[in-house]
Amino acid sequence: MATFDFHMHTDSSPDSETSALDMCQAAIDKGLTHIAITDHLDFPDYETDDYANRKERSWREQSAAKAAVEGKLRLSRGVEIGSPLLDPALTDAALAAHDYDFILASLHQLGRHPDFYYVDFRRLDVLPTLDEYFTELIEVVEWGRFQSLAHLTYPFRYIPDAVRPTDYDRWMDQIDAIFRGLRDKGLALEINTSGLRRPIGVTAPDLPLIRRYRELGGELITVGSDAHAPEDVGAGIDEGIELARTAGFRYVAIYENKQPIMLPI
Repeated sequence: MATFDFHMHTDSSPDSETSALDMCQAAIDKGLTHIAITDHLDFPDYETDDYANRKERSWREQSAAKAAVEGKLRLSRGVEIGSPLLDPALTDAALAAHDYDFILASLHQLGRHPDFYYVDFRRLDVLPTLDEYFTELIEVVEWGRFQSLAHLTYPFRYIPDAVRPTDYDRWMDQIDAIFRGLRDKGLALEINTSGLRRPIGVTAPDLPLIRRYRELGGELITVGSDAHAPEDVGAGIDEGIELARTAGFRYVAIYENKQPIMLPI
């Protein structure tokens, strides 16, 4: 049974209504022993006062929750940094503001366009959009100031079945470059289990890409539910671990002080 969950959000993210302490209590109730809270810090939205305030609130509430659950649950204080290269100096300043245990990097949008969540892919040229997405992810990995790359195939979860690509063949050179970059920099690939709770029905990435990462020498894997509410804390983690095992991994990683702790699976 899973004992950890390394991707979740609280009401310091704009898309959650649950406090850090309540997310921690949900983890305790479900028998977890170690979690990471990774509230959103998405650029360019961080340039607004609201996001700056949310970042500070997240740190305060995570710190208070960490103290409150000491002895019951180990909390790694984290952040999910989105589109970090839109303003690298601002990103660096934001990450330097607090001594995070765990930083997820992600790409929810292209440039200053809307999050893929809001995109009508039926009115979009899907293939060139995904070309650009994977190219930018290569650049994020080259930047490399994080511990794990979140939900590699994020846009796919929102593309309707009728226009969603049926394989990754078009982007395999780019994906291989991402995997080699993670491997060479000692960074992790996340298995994000939220897709198991969505119509797409698979993790991000799914088994073929997890297996490819292992074939290319990838060693570090994290697993996170991407929970935004207590009922989803820990959801799908066992399935994610089993996918890692099937792909040939013998360990998954959790992080404290930005250092991996390898858990045998």
